[in-house]
Amino acid sequence: MNKKIKVIELLNKIANGEEVPNLKIKHWKQIYNFNIKMGFITCQSDEGYNLDLIQCLNDEVEILEDNTEDIEEFGCEFINNLVTEDEVDMAKKINELVKAVNQIRKKI
Repeated sequence: MNKKIKVIELLNKIANGEEVPNLKIKHWKQIYNFNIKMGFITCQSDEGYNLDLIQCLNDEVEILEDNTEDIEEFGCEFINNLVTEDEVDMAKKINELVKAVNQIRKKI
């Protein structure tokens, strides 16, 4: 479940030294990437729109949680029980694809 918080409360957490990770937040119907890098806070959508945090201090935003789960690879027991070399090769290639997809999903 996504958590709702006021912008000022989020900024207070940062001011109090609490660890605030990079987040995706939803303000009205727009989704923004809330990032803290080298002491600077940026809040920008994928389309390039910036959210003016000062103007919306008392606005409530929704923190969007990452609910994506990794895709499981075939285990060694499964691969060792396959009959032909082609099946084993195919299972190994599928595992390579699964690893690549999981890496891409983590970057998004």
